[in-house]
Amino acid sequence: MSPASRSRRARATLLLLWAGSVAGGRGVAVVTGGTGGIGLATARLLAARGSDLVLAYGADDARAAAAAEELQSAHGVRVVTVGGDLTTDAGRETTVASVFAAVDGELDGRVASFVH
Repeated sequence: MSPASRSRRARATLLLLWAGSVAGGRGVAVVTGGTGGIGLATARLLAARGSDLVLAYGADDARAAAAAEELQSAHGVRVVTVGGDLTTDAGRETTVASVFAAVDGELDGRVASFVH
């Protein structure tokens, strides 16, 4: 990722963090790429504010499980992980459906933040 792309992503992340803090940390935060790097750092901040989380990730199930365990243990929030392939139309549709099924079925259906 280029420095300019990182800067744009960081600004977008900060804006969404601000939006989540306005919501008081209540509800669910959906974080794509939430099992590593900036995504995991963002998930940590949202969890510290009391948001339950859906962590969407690519293919590393072990890393996703470790991230979920860390966030649950450190902050006492509910965390659901959703793996999926966002590189194809079918993969995107399946992943998005899985994310919303997790929000509706396991996390009370209230999305307060969506971070990508």
